[in-house]
Amino acid sequence: MKLKTILAAIAAATALNLQAQEWTDVTSTYITDPDFESCTPVNTGSLATGSNTRGASYPDQGWTCETTNANGTTWSNAAVMNYDNNATNKRLPNNANFPDLTRRYVKTDDNKNGLAIIIGRSTEIIYRTNEVTLPAGHYILTVMGRNSNSSYSLTSFPSQLGFVGDAVSYKSTKTSFTAWTWVEDRVEFSLAVPTTGRIQLGGYATANSSADHAFMVFDHVKLQYMAATYSELLADLLTEASAITVPTENIGDGAFEFPEAPITAFTQAKETAQAKLDADAVTSEDVTALRAAIDAYNAVKDELNRPAAGANYKLQLAHTWESGQYQHLSLGFVTLANTLTNQGGYVLSIGTATEAFTDKAYLAQQFTLTPNEDVQNGYIFSMVDKEGNTRYVCSGTKVGGNNQQIRTTTTQEDALTIRIEYAGMQDGDPTFHLYSTEAPANTWISFNDRNSYCWNTSYPASIFWLHEKSAADLPAISLNMTAGRYATRIFPFVRTAEGELISDLLTGKANIYTCAALVEGTNTLDLTPLEGALQAHTPYILEATDNVDLTLTGYGTAYETTTEYTAGLLTGTYASTGYAPEGCYILQTQDGQQAFYRVDGSAPIPLAPWRVWLNGTASTGDVKALHLSDHNEQPTGIDVMLPEDAVIGHDAAVYDPAGRRLTHLQRGLNIIRTNDGRVRKIYR
Repeated sequence: MKLKTILAAIAAATALNLQAQEWTDVTSTYITDPDFESCTPVNTGSLATGSNTRGASYPDQGWTCETTNANGTTWSNAAVMNYDNNATNKRLPNNANFPDLTRRYVKTDDNKNGLAIIIGRSTEIIYRTNEVTLPAGHYILTVMGRNSNSSYSLTSFPSQLGFVGDAVSYKSTKTSFTAWTWVEDRVEFSLAVPTTGRIQLGGYATANSSADHAFMVFDHVKLQYMAATYSELLADLLTEASAITVPTENIGDGAFEFPEAPITAFTQAKETAQAKLDADAVTSEDVTALRAAIDAYNAVKDELNRPAAGANYKLQLAHTWESGQYQHLSLGFVTLANTLTNQGGYVLSIGTATEAFTDKAYLAQQFTLTPNEDVQNGYIFSMVDKEGNTRYVCSGTKVGGNNQQIRTTTTQEDALTIRIEYAGMQDGDPTFHLYSTEAPANTWISFNDRNSYCWNTSYPASIFWLHEKSAADLPAISLNMTAGRYATRIFPFVRTAEGELISDLLTGKANIYTCAALVEGTNTLDLTPLEGALQAHTPYILEATDNVDLTLTGYGTAYETTTEYTAGLLTGTYASTGYAPEGCYILQTQDGQQAFYRVDGSAPIPLAPWRVWLNGTASTGDVKALHLSDHNEQPTGIDVMLPEDAVIGHDAAVYDPAGRRLTHLQRGLNIIRTNDGRVRKIYR
C-alpha cells in the first residue's frame, strides 16, 4: 500500500471518528483519579494569588503540581475545590465563583470536585501523573474546562494538556477558553512504539497579573485508545522523518562540518522503511527500526565535527545584521584590546583596518577552542594577551558587567561556553553563528565597549568565518648566535606553539637585556639584565653565552604588524617593510666589531622583521657608534651604517677575501668596494 493511500485512509477514518466503537476508554488504566474525586478539596478561604504562591499537589491520587516561573516569583495558584459552593468566601479572585453543583459538567451525586487553576505574570502551573508507558497506537486525550472569569473578554489560557516524555511531546494548541461555559480541550497523537511519559494538564501566563487571564476549572480527564496497523504507524513515522531537515552542504570529515555517517544512516533508514511500506510488508521490527533511526538522528543532527585538540582559529566577521538584512563585511578580525579597564581589562574587539586585518596577517589574534562535553557544539574560547596571560571569553557578569556583554577573564572557572552553529555557505566557505549560552533571549550582546554583535539564540546574529591556523601558518623567528656575540629581537608571543616559554629556552644560552641609558660619560650602553620572564612586544638585546640555534613559532597577540614598540632606548618592529629612521642606531658587525652604528641618512636602511634599533637621543649626539660593553674595541675602517641592499648592485660590489665577487653578503669577512673608490670590510 502506498504512503499517500495510507495517509488518505488515516485522514478519512479520523474524519469519521475512526468508527466510535473502535475507540477504547483506557482512562482508568493510566490515570488514578481523572475526576479529582479522591482529592481533598479546599473548602474554606479563597484561592488567591500572591508572591511565591504554589499550587497544591495530590501525590496519593496521582497528581503532582509543578510550578515554574520566568521572573523569579510565582503569582499563580491551584487546588481541587468542591462544587458545593455554599461558603461565600470560597471564591476565585475578582469575585469569579467556582461553579456550583448545578453548573457541573456532569450533574451526578458522585461528581463533587474540580481542579481550579489561576495563572499570572509569566508563570506556569502543570499537573502531571506518574510515569506511564502507553502501547503503540492512536490516542485522544481530552479534558473539560470552564473559564470562570467574571469578564467575557479575559479568555487567555494557553493550555498545557498533553502527553510528554523524554522522547515525545504532544500538547494542545488551545490558547483561550470562552467564559462561563464548559469547553473540551483535546489532543490527538499516535505512538509508533511503546512510549514512556506523563499525562498532564494546566497552562501558562504570557504576561501580566492573574486577573488578566482565564480562571480555569478542569474536570473529567479522559484517554481513549485505538490500536493501529504497523503500516499506519510506519506511515506516520515516515511523515515525521520527512519533516526533519537534513544538511545538503558543509558535509565531510573536517572541523565544523556535519559528519556524513549519521546523515547516510538516517537517509538509508527512510529509504528502507518506504520500500517496506510500498511493498505492504511492514512488520513491528520495521516500525521499531525507523523510530530508533529518527531518535538517533535527532540526537546528533545539529552536531558539527570537533576540531583537533588544541586547534587554533582566527575569527573573522563575515556578515552583520543591520536594518533587517545582512551587511557584507569582508574584513574585521576578532582580537584583544585593552580598552575597558573598568570591566575586566582586555575585551574582544573587531578590527577593520585593511593593513592590520587580512587573512595573511599572522599576528591577528589566535583563539584556542576547547570543547565543553556537556553542551552540543559548545566550546571554551581562550587566547593569550600581550603579557602572556591566558584569557577566556566570559560573560560580563564575571567582571562587573552583565550577561548581555562579552568580556574576558584570566579565571578558567569563569569561562563562557559558546555554541557554534552552522549559518550557511558564503563565498564558498562555511560561516557560523556564535551564541552565548548565558545570554537572555531577544537581546543584543555587546562585543566590546564600542561595537555590538549578536551572540545569542534569537536574533539572526552576526556571521563569522573560522580560519584554522596551525604552526605552519605562524611566523618563524630565527635566533642564530655564536657564544660571545649579540643580537636584538622583539617577540609577539612569550610561549611557542608547543607551549614552551621563550625565557626557558634561552636560560643558560643567552643573557637578556633592556637598555634605558648610556653609561655616564661614555659611548657604552648601560645594559640592564632582565628580571623575570621575557615579555611580548618588548624590545631586547641578547648576549649569547653559548651557541644558540633556535627557530621559534607562536601565536601572536599583536593585531597591527606595523606597530612600533618602545622600551627605554630600544624600539622593535614586526614589519618586514619600511626603512630605519635617520639618526637611530642598528646593531651590526664592522671589521669584526659588534656595535650599534648610526644611520646617517646617506642611504636608506631596510628594516628587518623581529629586529630592534636604538633611538638617537640628545646624549648620543652625532656619535658614530655605541658600544655594547667596556670591552668593545673601537671599530676601525667603517664608522657609519652600511645599507646591505645598497652594497650589492649598481653602486657597490662585494668580494670574498680571495677576491671572488659575490652576489650577496656571506658569513665571515666581506670586502666592499664602492663606486667612489673606497674599500670597506664587513664581518657577518
